[in-house]
Amino acid sequence: KPKLAPYGTLLLALGLLSANIASAFDFVPFGEGTLPSGKIVSMFQVTFAPGESFPWHFHPGPIWGVIVSGTLTEDEGCGTALNVYPAGSAFSETPGRVHRVFNYGTEPVVINFAAVLPPCYANYNNAIFVDGPRCEGTSGRSHLEKIPPCVSGGASATSKTKPVAAVPSSQPESGTRTQEQRVTTQKTGEQRAVSDIKKTTLSAPVEATGEKS
Repeated sequence: KPKLAPYGTLLLALGLLSANIASAFDFVPFGEGTLPSGKIVSMFQVTFAPGESFPWHFHPGPIWGVIVSGTLTEDEGCGTALNVYPAGSAFSETPGRVHRVFNYGTEPVVINFAAVLPPCYANYNNAIFVDGPRCEGTSGRSHLEKIPPCVSGGASATSKTKPVAAVPSSQPESGTRTQEQRVTTQKTGEQRAVSDIKKTTLSAPVEATGEKS
């Protein structure tokens, strides 16, 4: 796995889940509210069509998901078995934990989400893209990524960028898959937009399990 710099080697895409990408995959905002602590509670629904995937990323706050229909496959990398979530199951995502998800099924995967986020990640800005997880040797675990902090004025330490769409994925047996995504790279504290599409070839996961350890 590539080693990530602080804040993730930041192929960074904040503002990922918004109405701007409704044409890429179905996104329904249920609403956001502010807690007394200032943190944001964000609720929304995402639908992945068969063959769609969501590349390596992490979240700046805890997120809970309920699978309404279909079967979601999650890859945490580092040699771990895949997590498979069928309809009626639920899962949680730890802040800073890198993962990616796929819909390998023949029907749409519909997920209802609830998240608690720092205030600068409001407006459904809750995913940060990276190259992949930073594995802890052969333990099967990965390092948690540091969350870019909020700065004065309410913005995060990284500026918002253009949304990135979910991209079709091949079945695991194919061995590799090429994911195309529009990305932004951060170098020496400043972000530089990449105007063309970057292609990243990823090794396909090969083992699945119904339970998450």
